[in-house]
Amino acid sequence: WLRDFSIGSVLNSPFSASCAGGKCGWTAAEWRGFVREVQQEAAALNKPPILFGLDSVHGAGYVSDATLLPQQINLAATFNVYLAREYGRL
Repeated sequence: WLRDFSIGSVLNSPFSASCAGGKCGWTAAEWRGFVREVQQEAAALNKPPILFGLDSVHGAGYVSDATLLPQQINLAATFNVYLAREYGRL
């Protein structure tokens, strides 16, 4: 699809609308493999590196086995300084 559409970026995830191929996300290793494959294809086509963007503001929901944390505004609403400090250690 890089050759056909001349894209320069991939924003979000193949899982953003629904599960695909029986999976609802990739492991970090699978994501690295996918990005590596796309970058190698771009290089083979003599194109600049492809920019990737993944919506992780609300947690790494498309990364299997990832740690999900609350949004910062919700954490602040707890007024729990200890909890915020522990959150920051992660």
